[in-house]
Amino acid sequence: MCKLTIKIETDCIALLNTFFLLTCLYTSCVSATVSSNEISQSEKLEQAYALRSSSPEKAKTMLASVSRRQLNPLQQDKFDYLLAYSYFINGEINSAIEAFSALANNAQTEEFIQTSLASLVSLYSATQDWTNAQKLLDRVLPFTNASNTLPSRENALTAVINYYNQVDELELLAQFIKPLLSENLSLRFHCHAYFEWFNAVVELDLNQLNEQRFESALEQCNELNEPIITYAIYENFARYLFYSGKTDKALKMLNIHLQQAAAVGYSALTQEYYELLGKIYLTTNQLIEAQVFANKAIALEIPNVATPSNIAAHETLYKVAEKQGNFEQAFYHYRTFAELNSRKIDNKNAKTLAIQKSKFDSEQKTSKIDLLDKENALLKSNALLAKKSNVIQNLLIVIFMLFCLGLGYWLLKKHKSYIQVRELSQQDELTGLANSRHFKSRAADIIRQAKEQNKAISFVMFDLDDFKNINDEYGHRIGDFALEGAAKAAKSQCRQNDFIGRLGGEEFCVLMEDCDALQAQEFAESCRAEIEKILKEERLSIKVTASFGVSDTHITQYSFKSLYNSADQAMYIAKRKGKNRVECAKKMVIQSLGE
Repeated sequence: MCKLTIKIETDCIALLNTFFLLTCLYTSCVSATVSSNEISQSEKLEQAYALRSSSPEKAKTMLASVSRRQLNPLQQDKFDYLLAYSYFINGEINSAIEAFSALANNAQTEEFIQTSLASLVSLYSATQDWTNAQKLLDRVLPFTNASNTLPSRENALTAVINYYNQVDELELLAQFIKPLLSENLSLRFHCHAYFEWFNAVVELDLNQLNEQRFESALEQCNELNEPIITYAIYENFARYLFYSGKTDKALKMLNIHLQQAAAVGYSALTQEYYELLGKIYLTTNQLIEAQVFANKAIALEIPNVATPSNIAAHETLYKVAEKQGNFEQAFYHYRTFAELNSRKIDNKNAKTLAIQKSKFDSEQKTSKIDLLDKENALLKSNALLAKKSNVIQNLLIVIFMLFCLGLGYWLLKKHKSYIQVRELSQQDELTGLANSRHFKSRAADIIRQAKEQNKAISFVMFDLDDFKNINDEYGHRIGDFALEGAAKAAKSQCRQNDFIGRLGGEEFCVLMEDCDALQAQEFAESCRAEIEKILKEERLSIKVTASFGVSDTHITQYSFKSLYNSADQAMYIAKRKGKNRVECAKKMVIQSLGE
């Protein structure tokens, strides 16, 4: 284009005295300028598309300088896609969903229709809108076939990967990604797939990994200029080395890349680096460093979100405080760790239930549509066969009844499956008692009813003494046996209407209707005696004991929180007085502890 402009200027000078040629030259110059603007718009669009994930802000700025009206239909689809992607990358999820939905309905090219559908699957998965996610996933799955063209196939594959990631199906995720790593796909997709695969397999099976695999992936991804993915793979590499016993090598790798990873500005990635450093320093008994990095990880946590990094950081801090003899801090961080871990399990159970319910609703809706179609077909058949003999009519009636019975049996079976899933989501997997979420929800209802009927409510809390030592010295099998035995012992002493649950770790609670603190203390003593008998059959030189805290509505208010806190404080006093005992909360004790 520059050569064309120089040539035209030379012709102008040479033919300046000819008015006709000047007119032609003017027309040519205008045409060249318009052509230059069109190319400039196209180039800007392509540059914005190339920078969309590596430099989102630059891509956004460049897109703002492009006039959509001057683009052809294919370029307009790409422009609309970049606009929707910009909403997504800036956290405007609702706007991103609206923009991708509009593009899926209005795009003039099959490529961007498929790309929009894949993006919507990822967004609906991230927002846990499982009904829409599964609905669109069925439309996206055909695009994952090897016969489909790039980049549509890669977008579809990414959507499936994101879906498996969001529903915590790590095994399915690893199985889905592994064969893709050897296919001839783009470098960008391979790097993203390597990161997701490493992230899953590090937690599932270290035998599938080796250092060469990480180094090969990093050699490819370093060329991509995608710092978030690259430093995330380094973090996975370090975690693999740490889990494999190569602590010094893992520590060196994290320290080399920490500053560059933090400079990316993605807080979740930085938090993972801090959390892993804290855990490694704890294993090497460098307690100050472990405490510093664990606190840095917690400073980046999202409030009320139980991420693995948050949970692991609090676990590190309670172990550090325990080794330092700071038992008050150890108790605080252990409780936070247990609460976050319990919340994570509850969230997973709730997510599983929501997905199952979504599938059930979808199947039920499909069944209703099929039933209506079949009923319409039967009505038409009946109208055509109305003049035939009674024998044929009776036969049709019998067929219809059998169909209805079969359908009714199928729906009943589905309903029973749904009830079973719901019951499983309310139970603690190890002990069979109510889990934390179900216990708190039902306990609140019981307390509210007792208040309306002016009935006394007692609250008994207990946990196993020195349970961590049992796990450390005898293994988790004996630890699990102790937890199961404690649950069985306590349940055997409960009355018919008493409600017992496991809130997490070794902590259990019992809610007792129409019962005062004195009766609850007697119950707690009988439980304590039963728990002492646990593990005697194993002939081990250990003794399982528990400390109990008791409270009732004569001492505190009719609320789960107040009953829980007062019983918890009483249990803490039992721990301080030597453990394996029962303590009852008192108003003046509660007030002094509160102060």
